[in-house]
Amino acid sequence: MGFNYDEFCEKILRINEKIRYVGVYHKGEFHSKMQKGLKSLLSEAEIKNSAVEAVKRWETRLSMASKLGKAVYSLTKYEKVNRMTFPINEDGLILVSVETRLDPNSIVEKIIEIRDRAFS
Repeated sequence: MGFNYDEFCEKILRINEKIRYVGVYHKGEFHSKMQKGLKSLLSEAEIKNSAVEAVKRWETRLSMASKLGKAVYSLTKYEKVNRMTFPINEDGLILVSVETRLDPNSIVEKIIEIRDRAFS
């Protein structure tokens, strides 16, 4: 039996109801889950494309790690959502979109803790 990505995404969604979406790109596979009752701002194709672009941007961060240290997470503030990106070791990413009314810094450590328990 493999890793339960659905359960993992659900754990992150339960941190706060203002977390809209969790996506996991890991070992070439992509899994995602929306907060119940919410509609995605992006189509399924746009979501997958966004994940591919996030992987490319993360690879750029990895190239700077020898000088700046490893990136812990990234935050992009959009007008409609804030999106956070967390590495999974060196073979994946967690993408988390949150409502703009939620201070993303208030949930960072909780997400890192869930990630570390799941992927250590």
